[in-house]
Amino acid sequence: MSETDHLTEPLYIHFDDQKGESTEFGSQRELYHNQATGESVHMCLVNPGMSLPIGDSCRNGEELFVYNGSLITEEEEYTKWGWIRFPAATYPLPKRTLLKAGTTGAQVYRKTGHLAESAMAMEKIKITDD
Repeated sequence: MSETDHLTEPLYIHFDDQKGESTEFGSQRELYHNQATGESVHMCLVNPGMSLPIGDSCRNGEELFVYNGSLITEEEEYTKWGWIRFPAATYPLPKRTLLKAGTTGAQVYRKTGHLAESAMAMEKIKITDD
C-alpha cells in the first residue's frame, strides 16, 4: 500500500515562528522525506538573487511552487502561485541552472525525487514513452 492510501492530518508551517535550517541560499525546513522512494519536500526561503542548489535528489525530478515572491530565469519570472516542473529525464535543464530568486526573494515549496521511475512505481503510476 502506498503512503497516499493513508489518511493524513493537515500540515501547517509558520515560517515567521520557525525559520528552519540556515543554508547558502537562505533557509529551509524539511516537511517530508520518504526513504524508500527518495522523495523529499521542503519549504524554502530563498534570499534575493540566490539560487536553490541542484542536488542529487533533483536527478529524479523536481517541482517548485512559488508561495510568495518570485523565481526568475533569463526568459521568465514565476511569481506567487507559479509552478515549475523539471522531469527526471531532463536533468539538469539550462533553464534550471539559471533559476534564482527575484528582487524580494522567494518562499518556495520544493518537492524532489518523486518523479523517478522507482517512486512512480510505488505510487502505481506507469511511465510510458508514448
